[in-house]
Amino acid sequence: MSFEQAPETEPRQSAPPIRRWPLRTDVALVLGVALLACSLFPGLAVMNELVPADSAPQRFSDSTAVITIGGQDQAPGDAEQAKVVIASYNIRHINPKSLVSNEHTWYKRRGVLVSAVLRQSPDVIGFQEASPKLLRDKTGSRAKRHGGRKQELSQFEDLARRLGDPYRLTNANRHNCVNPKTKAHCVHKNNGASKGVRIIYNSKTLKLIRQGAKKLPTGPGASPPRRYMAWAVFEQKQTGRQFFFADAHLDNGKDRDAGHPLMKSRVAQAKAVVAEIKARNTDGLPAFLVGDFNSSKSFSPANGPYDVFLKAGWADPLGNYWKSSSRTSGATVEHRINTEYSSWNGFKRKAPKTSNVNGSYLDYLLMPKGTRVLEWETVVDVDAKGDFRGIIPSDHNMIRATTYLP
Repeated sequence: MSFEQAPETEPRQSAPPIRRWPLRTDVALVLGVALLACSLFPGLAVMNELVPADSAPQRFSDSTAVITIGGQDQAPGDAEQAKVVIASYNIRHINPKSLVSNEHTWYKRRGVLVSAVLRQSPDVIGFQEASPKLLRDKTGSRAKRHGGRKQELSQFEDLARRLGDPYRLTNANRHNCVNPKTKAHCVHKNNGASKGVRIIYNSKTLKLIRQGAKKLPTGPGASPPRRYMAWAVFEQKQTGRQFFFADAHLDNGKDRDAGHPLMKSRVAQAKAVVAEIKARNTDGLPAFLVGDFNSSKSFSPANGPYDVFLKAGWADPLGNYWKSSSRTSGATVEHRINTEYSSWNGFKRKAPKTSNVNGSYLDYLLMPKGTRVLEWETVVDVDAKGDFRGIIPSDHNMIRATTYLP
């Protein structure tokens, strides 16, 4: 079952500033004479702007630099505007009680977690385990606001509210019920709710064109919660370019062999993600795929979902293929920050890492082939010994990449 919806119309944005391109001396001389003639003879039309904002740049000089990104020619200013920061973060579901050593409740973790996200300034970020369940205290009662009043707020709503303007949810429905705020006495209605899989975007830099969600198949042996993917089409406000963004959370648990139910389940889910993106991305837009795939290069007999996605045409900018260590075949990222740290930390005080250039990842940022990836960061706040400082925000580390639209 899938869902698609276009957002409400957003306010019109002011037009970007007009770009002017280098002129050869002889062309500039001709234009100068023309302007002088207009001032002497008012009957002549006056040219107010040399280049319309929405026109293609004229190359008056062979020395004008042109940058090619994804097969498209762009002037330097356009390339900078086409930069998009994407991220993925499993934030650990709402937990009124601590379960393992170094784990704190959502109420203690959320401030540190939100600050970490804001420091990365993503244009769009895919979250996992951002629960639609209401905030509750240790007794199971609804959590209270400062002042003692009980509040009706889910974890993902609390997250979005704390991130604040200009960040917005692509879909704010908690449940696929006629009353989307509660599952009590639920009469089914597909509202595009996607459990803990949520996409949040910067409304100052991106315009939401349409969005949707897809319930993924779950096989025997998989964890009870149904898995979802969420997707959205965005338009970059400065350039007018559009791209597709998908966020998925697959079944968890280690594989024992190729016939194990969890291996089959994750592979089936990955194939469903590919099929849904193909069905929804009818314009063939550049498609970014992020999420917690619960499968790593250390799993045996293979990293099933990873293989499905790369075969379907996505690229891993880290080149973190199965059983890789010092070699990173196919890596395209230009600058690495903390990629030796693994994306899952399990609330261990010493952040798990390897001696290799890439850690072990359950979480991924996959790019369209040919995408320029300027920087990748596995976001960890650690001291000189590699220990997490203070409260550990989640049992996963956020991953962030600065890319250029292809």
